[in-house]
Amino acid sequence: IIVAFFNMRYYTMAGMGIFEIPALLNPENPKESFIQCAIATAVSFALGFAVSYLTYKEQEISETAVRLVSPIKGEVFPLEQISDAAFSSGSLGKGFGVIPKEGKIYAPFNGKIECLFPTKHALGLISDTGTELLIHVGIDTVQLEGKYYECSIQQGDSFQKGDCLLTFDLDGISKEGYSIETPVIITNTENYQNIELENKKFVNAGESI
Repeated sequence: IIVAFFNMRYYTMAGMGIFEIPALLNPENPKESFIQCAIATAVSFALGFAVSYLTYKEQEISETAVRLVSPIKGEVFPLEQISDAAFSSGSLGKGFGVIPKEGKIYAPFNGKIECLFPTKHALGLISDTGTELLIHVGIDTVQLEGKYYECSIQQGDSFQKGDCLLTFDLDGISKEGYSIETPVIITNTENYQNIELENKKFVNAGESI
């Protein structure tokens, strides 16, 4: 709007951002053009700051203790040991890894299916209290395109703690050459002051973790 008000235009090819300024300088009156560019830039920064200030809302950090149970039966190990860096780096959130001993995923809380991958190898859950959980069965198993996975629920469906959400063929996945390491990650980790895991090497589905 400011640029249009001053009837500014490009006089030559330009880059992006501040590198556009030289291209907006009128060769016949560069000083005036520069002042107009400076005004336009200042107004843009001021408007951006004002909008950010007025709409900014501090992220709410939960101080309420939430006890999570394992959605799967198997051997537990630190998330950092997952063979896929996308999970082990912690960039998706904190959690743990499981080597499944049973081909079933159970609901660890009351909630709903927030995300169901078409290949059924991964579930995104959200609890009634706001905990967001990603359960990714196997590593790179998206390439199986749903083979060995069965799921009767749909995205958006509600469920109760203990409901069986997903079944999968452990032997079939392993025979295809895929790791059955299963990351279980709290994807909204930033909403909690701290996340602590119990020192367990093995858990049953429904057992506190």
